[in-house]
Amino acid sequence: MLQGIYSDESGNNGFGDITNQPVLYYGGILVPMDKQANLDTNIEAIKNGVLTKIASKIQGIPKKDLFQIPFFRDFEIHSRDFYEGDSSYSKLTFAERFSVLEDILKLVKSNNLMVCASVINKISYKNATGDQKHRKMHEKGYAEFLNVANNTLDANGHYGFVVSDECRDDEAELFSSKLRNQPTGHRIYPHLVIEKSHCCNLVQLADIIAFVITGYYWNQLGLRQRKNNNQQVIDLYKNYLHGNVNIWEYK
Repeated sequence: MLQGIYSDESGNNGFGDITNQPVLYYGGILVPMDKQANLDTNIEAIKNGVLTKIASKIQGIPKKDLFQIPFFRDFEIHSRDFYEGDSSYSKLTFAERFSVLEDILKLVKSNNLMVCASVINKISYKNATGDQKHRKMHEKGYAEFLNVANNTLDANGHYGFVVSDECRDDEAELFSSKLRNQPTGHRIYPHLVIEKSHCCNLVQLADIIAFVITGYYWNQLGLRQRKNNNQQVIDLYKNYLHGNVNIWEYK
């Protein structure tokens, strides 16, 4: 069976702001081809409901003009901003936004989809390696993420292709390099990579998953907490992702 690996990252600013981004995460959700269309449709329906609700609370702007504004024209659920209620997401209460994230993550559990990832505690990594330049850390993170994904596919006799989030050119090059240089016999097709797909519903799902797993690991490692409602992030992980995650950790 062929599976799409819809990937995203978090904390990828190197050592530039360890206080606010203490964990480097690379990961993705594995979605079999026969489940992709239905999953995409379900997420699109949830997004449309959210967009309609936000738009209904905007006063003073005609609807025909409202959808010329980039936020509405190119609407997506960007996890951190959505969770914190930034920008026009603030038109929804926290309870409403949290319920949306629950509905989306329920799809992961109900479809029994696997998440593969690597997480690196940046402080531990920097102290242990003495590395002042973060490229090697990113290389390690990507390599271990691909190893976890490959092993997950291999355990079931499946193959995969990557659909990645829109990222910096140097990051995209690094990711592609790691894919091309996998050992013979790996199950991820190295040249079948779809890049810069941030508007793809399944990549947005990967973004939400990255947000939740990162928040959970901040707590597990005794690192910085989210400024608001940190326990709810942990609950999202425990209720909808735990048991469906294969992860490599650098503690």
